[in-house]
Amino acid sequence: MRLLSDLKANLRISEPLAKHTSFKIGGLARFYGSPKNLTELLYFLKYQQSEGLPLHILGGGCNTLFSDKGFPGLVLDMRDFEKEHIIFKGDRVRVSAGTSIHRF
Repeated sequence: MRLLSDLKANLRISEPLAKHTSFKIGGLARFYGSPKNLTELLYFLKYQQSEGLPLHILGGGCNTLFSDKGFPGLVLDMRDFEKEHIIFKGDRVRVSAGTSIHRF
């Protein structure tokens, strides 16, 4: 699969997880992706499934602890996913994963 060429800068290999959590601890993620839209998210998920990689979905990184041994699969950081996408419909609200809790 041509994941690296398809996703370009949105995929990192051996990314330090400590950089992405409030506790600032954790080893390396084998793969670290930050999809910006649904197309990129689907590329990541296709790759993860085709390779049989463990998956971890990361939000803002608060209250998340990663082992110093790292994570052997794909970590998807959703902070930049369709930022600020909020839809009100009746008594329901649909909010994208990239919308900050403060903005919501």
